[in-house]
Amino acid sequence: MHEVTELERTLWDPQSRNDPELVDRLLHPDYLEVGSTGRTWTRRDILKPVGHFTAELTELAEAELLPGAVLVTYTSVVHELSGIDEVTGGRVKRSSLW
Repeated sequence: MHEVTELERTLWDPQSRNDPELVDRLLHPDYLEVGSTGRTWTRRDILKPVGHFTAELTELAEAELLPGAVLVTYTSVVHELSGIDEVTGGRVKRSSLW
């Protein structure tokens, strides 16, 4: 598996996701996310600790679009949420550009 797939998994690990310094190192300065509800999340939003959650990532695939630019696609399933505002569970198709 490509390094960026593991980096994506890191962002879904509760311990890593609640470590603002680690997340800061992983995200591009212009990071922007469109969540499953359509809400836009900024880099500043993502750097805030989110509380406890468990998630499963399946159907991971990656495609190198250009040298140094990899598209990761996958499905996320959030099983437990505690202390997380505006996050929904369920199966969600996702993509990220690394």
